Amino acid sequence: MSDLRLSSGFKVVRDGHDHELFEVSLRQLNAGDVFDAQSESELLTPTPHGYELLTSDHLLGLNTLRRQIASIDDHPGPLSIAELRKLSSIDLNRILSAAQAMEALAIKAIEKRGRSETVPG
Repeated sequence: MSDLRLSSGFKVVRDGHDHELFEVSLRQLNAGDVFDAQSESELLTPTPHGYELLTSDHLLGLNTLRRQIASIDDHPGPLSIAELRKLSSIDLNRILSAAQAMEALAIKAIEKRGRSETVPG
């Protein structure tokens, strides 16, 4: 899990009142998240050979990011794409940067796994 604070806030309406939420919790994706994001990002597209299901890289990025958001304050994730659109560009970039940093740490941990500190001579 990784946490960060939004600068502009995430606005929601509850019981007819506006609320601004600021504390974001991010989480690691699991295989199911990746499968679901991939399926959600497929578009039926006309090609010279007829219609084919093609994956939109843009939608795949959005669908994986929204699943990485565990919550914003007490608002549970995953967010919808419509909810992501409500974020300021600064806050969206902060979430993207934090998610990328979290992924980089996970990759480093995987790369280290199984390697010994000494190389047999």
